[in-house]
Amino acid sequence: MSTRCAVTDLDVLGCAHCRKVPDPPREHRGLGRLFTAAYPGRCADCDERFDEGDRIRADGEGGYLGPCCADGVP
Repeated sequence: MSTRCAVTDLDVLGCAHCRKVPDPPREHRGLGRLFTAAYPGRCADCDERFDEGDRIRADGEGGYLGPCCADGVP
């Protein structure tokens, strides 16, 4: 019988949390393509405000990078 991780509920042999696998660098976390913001918000990296109509991108973690940080990321 296998042991399950209390955090992820995965088998401990296949769980990155249990195996202490470090988080990948931000540039490898599935950043989205640039798109036009439909609503104002705040940059997930630097907390600078962005406005509706600004070019932003998803940060791969549920937030958005504003023009302040999104433009320099490929």
